[in-house]
Amino acid sequence: MNQTKETGYIKLRQDMLDRPWFTDPKVTPFFVYCLLKAEGEACIFETHGKRRFVLGAGEFVFSIKRAVNETGLSADEISTAIATLVEDGCIRRKPNKSPIITVIDYGRFLDDEQDSFTPIESLPPIPASLNAVEFLQAWVDWLSFHEQIEKPLASMTMERQLAKLEKMAAGDAAKAAKIIQHSISLLRTGPFWVEEA
Repeated sequence: MNQTKETGYIKLRQDMLDRPWFTDPKVTPFFVYCLLKAEGEACIFETHGKRRFVLGAGEFVFSIKRAVNETGLSADEISTAIATLVEDGCIRRKPNKSPIITVIDYGRFLDDEQDSFTPIESLPPIPASLNAVEFLQAWVDWLSFHEQIEKPLASMTMERQLAKLEKMAAGDAAKAAKIIQHSISLLRTGPFWVEEA
């Protein structure tokens, strides 16, 4: 669970000049900040408070306090920038006070030398019983597997599969991780497990 990002590049696209907020001296730097903070691929992120999040490409864990320190903008300026960017369809906030921000169409901003990008839809929350490192790592592998076979999971499908995994594993995160690894080894697109007799 590495919180430091590897060195990489993003592209600033010329069509940003056409955005209604481009001339706003607060919104544009905040949008660039979002681009730089966003993850390039699915990963596990752990906060200093030990909360774990599974992030899709183009997502990052947002903290107003950290953003104030890292951008030099005030909390009010950041809140206004977020509202402007959400309204313009550039970023999305998850509901229910989630700290995750998603940069919409993030793949357009990746440099040409990075791997091709297929956006993972906004990820649903992990059930509490499965919120363990072993399962989270397996879940990232599961999402990556679906990307590799060019069958990315829709958000609703992820929710169903998480519920199914929780039920199949009877809330045991380690067993749910094994089910995922077993399913990947069989090239199954859904969780699959045969109980041993």
